[in-house]
Amino acid sequence: MALARALVNQPKVLLLDEPLGALDLKLRKQMQLELKRIQQEVGITFIYVTHDQEEAMTMSDRLAVMRHGRIEQTGGPEEVLRASRHAVRGELPRRQQPAPGRDEGRVERRPPSIVTEGGNIVRADTGSIPPGLSGTVQVGVRPEKITLVHQDGSPPPDRNHVSGVIRMSTYIGVNYQYDVEGPGGTMLRVYVQNLGAAGSHPNAGDQVRLEWLPEHTFVVERSETEPEEGE
Repeated sequence: MALARALVNQPKVLLLDEPLGALDLKLRKQMQLELKRIQQEVGITFIYVTHDQEEAMTMSDRLAVMRHGRIEQTGGPEEVLRASRHAVRGELPRRQQPAPGRDEGRVERRPPSIVTEGGNIVRADTGSIPPGLSGTVQVGVRPEKITLVHQDGSPPPDRNHVSGVIRMSTYIGVNYQYDVEGPGGTMLRVYVQNLGAAGSHPNAGDQVRLEWLPEHTFVVERSETEPEEGE
């Protein structure tokens, strides 16, 4: 009703400040799509405020990432994820993570790579390293870009890789979620689509290798503070 009362006046811009925060998950998902449909139908600009990163990606045509009261970056959702020099990008969505853990290192331009503090070399695509970025940086990869394989044989030469032990395996329907302990005790989260037969997926305690393509590596400026879980 509140939305109808606001729209009847035909405003040029409508501000929605966390309008779905009190709803349960299923209804919230339904209302996200309904709000998008209404916005497209009435053609009014909606400014939608949310602290839910997944909701921000779902709802937006154009996204503004704010930190400490300042706009860090604006652009389309995919653009914000791909082209940022700031570690705030690593918090949006929260499933994005460094590799391994929140690892830090220095940039090498030729070939494009990052030498981490642990001495590992993480290769990156030239376009993944913003021009002028230097000093200590953070390097990462999105969980859905990672391939999880059993720890046997040699890794493909065209991929980054890190070995680890599965500490937790969680079945979440469409995907399996794995929390993997990598070098130095750093934790990585990986999502694997549920395509195999029951009992064919790895379990807690299994030794595994995580692999990803260099073009899926992202590099951002070092953050002075660690984000809280879920931020």
